[in-house]
Amino acid sequence: MFATRVKGSAVARPRDLPYGESGLEFRWYKRRWWCREPRCPRRSFTEQIPQIPAGARITTRLRARAGHRVRDAGSTVIQAARDLHLSWPTVMDAFRTAAREVTEDGTSCAACCHDDGG
Repeated sequence: MFATRVKGSAVARPRDLPYGESGLEFRWYKRRWWCREPRCPRRSFTEQIPQIPAGARITTRLRARAGHRVRDAGSTVIQAARDLHLSWPTVMDAFRTAAREVTEDGTSCAACCHDDGG
């Protein structure tokens, strides 16, 4: 994707981990770019970084904390959602992602106890 011309700007306000009692408000002033690729269906796009993917309303570290809170700390989904000011579906989706990290890394019982006869 080739972009050399700025179309405008946008302000993203993704939520991040709470800090203290009052929390923080995060604002990211990012540029909107024109795409020079003739077959590009989007024609323009905004900057993004791995910690805040395009269109994300929460940072990846807040999402990871929510999932790990349920997976590792024994918190319920609804309690983690309340504590982190997130919705139940967001925390449940984050928990599924965190659970996949454990079940798909080759350390499951099927991976260590499987007898292949060899």
